Amino acid sequence: MSDGLRRIGSKDGLIRWEARIVARHPDTGQKLIDTTRTLWAKDKAEALTKKDALRKELVDARLGRVQKARILFCDAADAWLETVTRYGSQKTYRTHVKHLKLRFGPMWLDAIDVDDMQRHLAAASKKFSPPVVGGHRTVLVNIWEWAADEGYVKRPNIAAQTRLRAAKKKRQAEGDAPDPDKRDMTPEELGRFMPALEARDPIMAKLVLAMLVLGARFAEASALKRSDVDWTTGRVVIRRGQVDGRIGPPKNGKAREAAFPPAALEVLRGHVAEMDRLKWPGHEEWLFPKRPNVRHRRPSPLWNLWTVGDAMREVMSAQGIHTVNATHVCRHTLIGLMRGEAAAAVMRSVVGHADEKTNARYGAAKVIAFAQKVERVVMRPAKAAKKRGGTR
Repeated sequence: MSDGLRRIGSKDGLIRWEARIVARHPDTGQKLIDTTRTLWAKDKAEALTKKDALRKELVDARLGRVQKARILFCDAADAWLETVTRYGSQKTYRTHVKHLKLRFGPMWLDAIDVDDMQRHLAAASKKFSPPVVGGHRTVLVNIWEWAADEGYVKRPNIAAQTRLRAAKKKRQAEGDAPDPDKRDMTPEELGRFMPALEARDPIMAKLVLAMLVLGARFAEASALKRSDVDWTTGRVVIRRGQVDGRIGPPKNGKAREAAFPPAALEVLRGHVAEMDRLKWPGHEEWLFPKRPNVRHRRPSPLWNLWTVGDAMREVMSAQGIHTVNATHVCRHTLIGLMRGEAAAAVMRSVVGHADEKTNARYGAAKVIAFAQKVERVVMRPAKAAKKRGGTR
């Protein structure tokens, strides 16, 4: 992307380009702009022309040559959301923006100061969990950065970002630190949880089993196809994810390898045979289509995050297990139980952590060996705990 343009899609005869715009002050050489925008053009030449025009407009606005009209917070928030390209991120941010509009929507953006934001975050912390409050904080900072790039507010107003983070650190420094969030399950808890989920919904339990033994995110496990699995060795290629039925690449944008341990592979063979016998809609393509003969709100054949998350949360609560995130607990449980059993780089490769130092590719033999360790460390202790205690 030497010219600052990257092709990211097309529609109705137009190409969608991602343009990186960098500009420095003509006198001091200080960086004025470093931002990424989306452009639509029929070819690269037209995209470069539009990029140059946009760069000039942004530089003029930053240097004060063009005075933009004031903008309302609600309009600024909507305009910033348009710059978010990932569907999953946009969906999350849209929820935060909805709450922020109730507080700041009709106000002029340049009339909102840091104290107003601090008061909102303090009030939000009494109603919402820390991750939600953190999301509000992130959205506020990003809206101000977008507005500064567009020339609606002056760059010094971005001091809001530093002050908000400093206030967060100061609150944490007073008094004892809270207990760390619980993000995984012990083998004993796993031995209670999986049978209870199986009793509640045996179909959903097979999807959750895949999330557990692969260390996969919900979006990745729920978008597995039957062709992604080697039914002889158990090797799996995780090459996509889904949010509300919208298919895209995994979170870090790269495919990776994992493998089902033998016991899990046997369970899934039975699952596939049952789907074939009953002719489930989507069974020929997907490994975990939604159950048939049930009315769903969305036309997609794939599971919805909230459906699975709510069911897992109810089962965990009934078993006295309380974690921060219901669906992600499977991923953290695998990482916790396998720590010390596999090389750190192999672990990061299997679960797909986006880190350039550890984003190495490993062959099928290594991921299958990892799956055999999962069989010994995760599956067998859970079965033993089930036999000893059963469900409550």
